[in-house]
Amino acid sequence: SALKSLIFLNAKGYLLLGVLVLSYWWFLAALIAKVAREIDERKRIDIALKESEIRLQQTLNAGEMVAFAWDPKTGLSRRSENAADILGLDAGAAGSGLVQDFLSRLHPADRKCFITQIKALCPESPSYSASFRFIRPDGREVWLEETGKAEFDVTGRYVRVKGLTCDITERKR
Repeated sequence: SALKSLIFLNAKGYLLLGVLVLSYWWFLAALIAKVAREIDERKRIDIALKESEIRLQQTLNAGEMVAFAWDPKTGLSRRSENAADILGLDAGAAGSGLVQDFLSRLHPADRKCFITQIKALCPESPSYSASFRFIRPDGREVWLEETGKAEFDVTGRYVRVKGLTCDITERKR
């Protein structure tokens, strides 16, 4: 501003300088207001997302269900927070793990049929539903019912499988 005032020595120059300074401060104030609005909106979205996650987890707990997503490329499976309760796994291993660890806990008589259903997934038939016995680490056998749907890329390879696993032990009894 000081340099500009030395350059503009006449009244018109000072008027121009005043307009430039005001427009600069107006622009800066508008930018700050926009950033503040975006931060507030982001906070509202984060709160809504957390509330939605809590409702989803409560619903899964009430239905004795585990939500999962499996990435065939890495072999990793992510599960909802309540997986430890239903699958009997320790809290660290329940949230995520290798699908091979899960498959190794399937009852031997049910494992082959389950794997066959997973391998048969294709774009024309992307969904499956299976009931099987699962052997928890404490040795207790539970019945699970799983429904899932595969997502495919343009080449026809599946990218991930998402679904729900429900404890149906009481119903089987």
